[in-house]
Amino acid sequence: MSQETSNNQEVLDNINNSLEEEVEVTGEHEEHEHTLFAENLFSIGNFNITNSLLTSWVAVFLIIILAIVIRIKNSKIPSRFQSFIETVIEGAYNMMDMVTDNRSKSERIFPIIFSVFIFVLINNWLGLFQDLVP
Repeated sequence: MSQETSNNQEVLDNINNSLEEEVEVTGEHEEHEHTLFAENLFSIGNFNITNSLLTSWVAVFLIIILAIVIRIKNSKIPSRFQSFIETVIEGAYNMMDMVTDNRSKSERIFPIIFSVFIFVLINNWLGLFQDLVP
């Protein structure tokens, strides 16, 4: 057992040495400043507009546009887009039914839960996109 432990330690030492050599070869890299607070973009009077507030507004705007498009494209003979949306909503209802064990409870709380889920999802996607833009 001690032989196996020493072999594992040698492997770990070799990995650490190769990582240290790689860092030395590549040189210094630019560090991105990590912050826990929202960065102030601009102000309107005493009201500060931060990056997270702007991203949230864009997310709400996209959700409104998506809701309008879904409402306009709604028909008795579903298109591919409508079928996809119906499949997503039915899957979310089924998942909520697994939690509540009651379809009537699911129908009561589904709109708020799904709305919050969509808002958080779009906001996170926009946050990823925000990191890509310099």
